[in-house]
Amino acid sequence: MKPPTWKRILFIIVSLANSEPSAFAQVPQPPKAPAPDPEQTVAQEIHSDLSQGFASVVEDIDQFFGENRLDEEANHSRLRIRGGAEFLDIDGWRFRQRVNLQVDLPRTEKRTQLVLSNTFDGEQGDVPCIDQNRNDDNSFTCALRYFAIEEGEKRLSADAGLRWHSGVAPFVQLRARYRTELYNWIFTPVQLVFYRHNDDGLGETTRYYLDRILSNHSLFRIKGEATYAEETDGIEFNQGISYLCNRSEVSGFSLELFGFGETEHGTHLTSYEATGTYRHLLYSNWFYAQGGPLLKFEDDHEWKANPGAFFELEVVFGDLSRPLMF
Repeated sequence: MKPPTWKRILFIIVSLANSEPSAFAQVPQPPKAPAPDPEQTVAQEIHSDLSQGFASVVEDIDQFFGENRLDEEANHSRLRIRGGAEFLDIDGWRFRQRVNLQVDLPRTEKRTQLVLSNTFDGEQGDVPCIDQNRNDDNSFTCALRYFAIEEGEKRLSADAGLRWHSGVAPFVQLRARYRTELYNWIFTPVQLVFYRHNDDGLGETTRYYLDRILSNHSLFRIKGEATYAEETDGIEFNQGISYLCNRSEVSGFSLELFGFGETEHGTHLTSYEATGTYRHLLYSNWFYAQGGPLLKFEDDHEWKANPGAFFELEVVFGDLSRPLMF
């Protein structure tokens, strides 16, 4: 005679309680993430440190030589005044001046500046200058600048204000910059989009810097730029190479070779320019002198050699916590 059903059930329960927990009785656990490879982690840290070190060398050299594009990225109050003159055999004398004032506005968490800037005609500044060979008045800019992004090697800022250049023109401008290491080179693309009412209209400038660190005090640079505006009939571009070296703490020199061109009447070059610059710290860490030879070949002068020279003095106020730093 078979035992009652309830006895069978009780026997199964007691047997399960006394046995080892089975696989199907366990709560399933999510698979564990693989542990990071220590060698890969160390390699990433070394790569990051080296990239930051290379970028620091580029910035230090640019700051010593007073690279104009640094004015667009300096997020602190500062005043920079540069004045001088140049002489060319065909063109004669021309004065060169640059004034740049940046003032942090209160209660904006170092995000907003008042910017007053003046450049002489033809200067290769970071504000696009359409038709660099024209000989009209110098430009003057008064604007508010807002720094939207400052994360690592990423920069994004916006300018809005007035620009005096053959008349008064309201303008707005967006500037984006990124820096990264590319096969032992430091690659820095810069993109600007601007609108100038009653002047150049809507336009954009694409620029890049490709730097190869030669030592802690020298670098080789390839630089290119192209600018388009709706009020022009083509694209203006330039391409150049340069060598910069500041071997001592008070002096340095640079060699540059640039070609300028446009596409309005077919793609062609309009001028070549070679410049040698010697820069010397005269006093403390804010008073500099620089000068050197110039040599130009221009389409307007039937490609005749146009030799000359220039000399400038420069003073910088603000952010002087480190020697030789702007």
